[in-house]
Amino acid sequence: MKVLKFLSVFVLLISCKSYMEYTAGIKEIDYSFDNLTVRRFHDLDVALSYPEKVIFLDISFSSAKDPQLVFSRLNSNIEKFTHLKKLTLEGNDVYPVPENIFRMHSLEFLTLSSFKDSSAMARLNELQNLRFLGLDFCGLNSVPPSVLQLNKLQGLDLTGNEISYLPEGIADLSELVTIDLTNNLFTEIPSVLTRSPKLKYLDLNNAEGTDREKLRSYHVGVNKINYVRDLKEFRSLKELYVTDAYNGMDSLNKQYAHVKVR
Repeated sequence: MKVLKFLSVFVLLISCKSYMEYTAGIKEIDYSFDNLTVRRFHDLDVALSYPEKVIFLDISFSSAKDPQLVFSRLNSNIEKFTHLKKLTLEGNDVYPVPENIFRMHSLEFLTLSSFKDSSAMARLNELQNLRFLGLDFCGLNSVPPSVLQLNKLQGLDLTGNEISYLPEGIADLSELVTIDLTNNLFTEIPSVLTRSPKLKYLDLNNAEGTDREKLRSYHVGVNKINYVRDLKEFRSLKELYVTDAYNGMDSLNKQYAHVKVR
């Protein structure tokens, strides 16, 4: 479990994207709170001391001394956070997603990292106010159908899975601004995204410097883009991140970390 956690963090830190590039699309999402300055609570005990002040809660089960205790306390107390808008949870392949989070209908930002919980993935549509959803390193080989029912979704992060195609319904997410498909199994830019009316940021990169065979053993894919379609087909695309995945990157000017379309 510790190895997977290390790999997850490593993939993010050594990615060729700078911090500003990574957050480029995120910054354009319209939350009802200030996403960039809101205080982050990562200690559950401290958060429970001031539940009315908690807007952003960031909890890791994998690094907790007693993950079972943290899991139980979070699940039984999460409804005390009446102003909670942003929740990031890091699992460890053992515990399911705390089921009571699906009662938190005011959530606008949710990241579930390293959870292999198919029943929870089927319930994501219960959180209809989500504007950003992260399902990184969750062992997915397809986009959960429940995600396609999140009509307010503006940002979707599917980093570190084994997804090779996007369903047609992804284009019906009419508010989608950014989608991150880093380290999956794509061989071309999904054509369905050309129908996405507001999509500005598309990431099909791979993290640099990682042991890719080892990543595969943890169900983390490697994109190998063999074909880049005419980017003018996209309605609103602003930036494409594909440097470390496209075999013909020279033709797209490899000196740049990404391709600016507009």
